[in-house]
Parts: sequence; structure tokens; C-alpha cells
Amino acid sequence: MTARVNFTITPGIDQRMNSWQKKSKEHKPETAPCITISREFGCEAYPVAEKLQQKLSNSTGSEWLVLDAKLLDKIAEESGYSVADIQHAGDTNPIFHSMMSLFMGKQRPEQFEIFSYIKKAIRHFAKAGNCIIIGRGGVNITQNLSNCVHFRLVAPFEFRVKKLASIQDIDENEARQIIQERQNQRDDFINRFTGSSASDSSLYHLVINNGKYTPDQIAEIIEWTVSQTLGK
Repeated sequence: MTARVNFTITPGIDQRMNSWQKKSKEHKPETAPCITISREFGCEAYPVAEKLQQKLSNSTGSEWLVLDAKLLDKIAEESGYSVADIQHAGDTNPIFHSMMSLFMGKQRPEQFEIFSYIKKAIRHFAKAGNCIIIGRGGVNITQNLSNCVHFRLVAPFEFRVKKLASIQDIDENEARQIIQERQNQRDDFINRFTGSSASDSSLYHLVINNGKYTPDQIAEIIEWTVSQTLGK
């Protein structure tokens, strides 16, 4: 047996989803913008996305959704996939292992079937617009969608080390090791998943140095760039 790969959204996933669906229908233009944020491991993508969500919701009068790991997990569960059987996925690296846990059912589908579901989910939200997609190969998957504006956060290695050490309350040597391992895992996942590299600067409208700007400043830069790129 093979896994189901058709992507559907069940109503009432959670308060975030309900609010976004309702307000999007009321206020969203025919082709609403979508933003993807890729980052080097240790950059502040989530704080940036939260700031950006607030700014865009206020400025556009529409509710914006941040598509993160927790929401993908919830959608997967509501769509009938189990996270319990991920241990049977076989030998693979940890980042691919964790991604599959969001979408894998008891049928133990092949890798391409998992990738197909992830792609369908991400493209569904991207086409709907008013959405900020963090990581997950979003920039690669949505590259041909005209309503998407793509950003990448980079920063000096030591900046990322200090940020991670502070957030996780660990020493800097441990943070260095984690960053190196996780970055390699992410790069490998994206390469196998999409056949391209998230570090390719030509994929992005703008690459921003997180070491030079705060999350609030980056959110302002992104908001301005989206308005200039899409005229919205």
C-alpha cells in the first residue's frame, strides 16, 4: 500500500487557521502575496516572521499566517497522517527523519511520496497568499509562483553561535557543533528534496545579514521589499 498524497485542509485546525481562513476570504485580493524566508541555521527567522506577521496584518487589513513546523504538524494530523511510525522510516539523516514524522502514515510511503505531500501543502498555502513560509524548501518549491517574494537570512558564524548558545542555554562549543551538524542536515535535505540548493543567492529577491539588523528592522525591510516588488 502507498500513502495518500492528496493535500486537503480540514476546517477548524486551530484558532490561527480559522482566523486566517475567515479574514482571508473577507479582505484578501485575488492574488495575495506570499513570503518565503530561508535562513542559515542560527538566524532569527521565527522572531522576524512574528514581527512581519504583525506589521503586514496591520498594514494590509488581512490576517497573515506563519507556516511553521507546529502548524504543518497539526495539518498533517488533521489530514489523517500519523507521526508515531516515523521510527520505521529506515536509515536517513535526522532532518529528513524529523520532516517525515510530520507526514508519514503507517503505510511507510517512499521518500518521493512524503516529498509530494510536503510540496502540495506548501504550494497550497503559497497560492492562497497572505502567508509567511519559514524554511522547508519553500523558496525552491514556490520559485515559479508570481505572488511569492523570497528572502534569505545569513549571519557570521560566531553571531549564530552566540544566539543559539543564549537561546538554548548551552556553551558556545556545543552551539558550534549543533550549528555545523544541523546546517549540513538541512542542506542535504533541500538538495535531495528539490534538486537545488537553498544557499543559491539567485533564488532570492533579497539576502539579509541578520548580524547587521534586528528582527524588527528585518521585518521592515521585507515589508518594504514586498510592496515594491508586487506593488501591494
